[in-house]
Amino acid sequence: MGHALVVGGTGMLRGLSLHLAARWTAVSVLARAGPRLSALAAASPAVLPVAVDWHDAAALGLALRAATAASGPFDLVVAWIHSSAPAAPFAVAAAAARPEDPVPFHQIFGSGGDAAQPTKLAWRRRLEGMEGIDYRRVVLGRKGARWLHDDEISAGVIAAVESGAPYYEVGEIR
Repeated sequence: MGHALVVGGTGMLRGLSLHLAARWTAVSVLARAGPRLSALAAASPAVLPVAVDWHDAAALGLALRAATAASGPFDLVVAWIHSSAPAAPFAVAAAAARPEDPVPFHQIFGSGGDAAQPTKLAWRRRLEGMEGIDYRRVVLGRKGARWLHDDEISAGVIAAVESGAPYYEVGEIR
């Protein structure tokens, strides 16, 4: 397969990043520079580290353009972006959008009211209407009384990506 982008792929989505790296030609993983990004890049030659702080929209745009110049356009996006970076989802979507062949864009939300926050609701509405993006939502829940572990989150997001569903719940949503 082609070129995937995982935003926030070094922590709870590390398993997803490695899963994609075993199947895709290139997987750009966007995270702040640090030992987790370096370790992930060392784990697979398909992982292409993109060290940037998504709070800096200009730097984010430059980094995404460099990633597509190096490995081609994105064919898949999985994004875990916090509301503290309100411009980031749109910079990512703009870098990935292909009007002639919309790119699956999976946005990850926590279940603790996260998807209903005004900022994230506005993101969702705007991204759903973007040309060139096939917007999909993945909501993370719990397993009984506890939050999901990283391996459970990655497995659930892998299932969401493979399902192609516009909405997918991982775990129990209350």
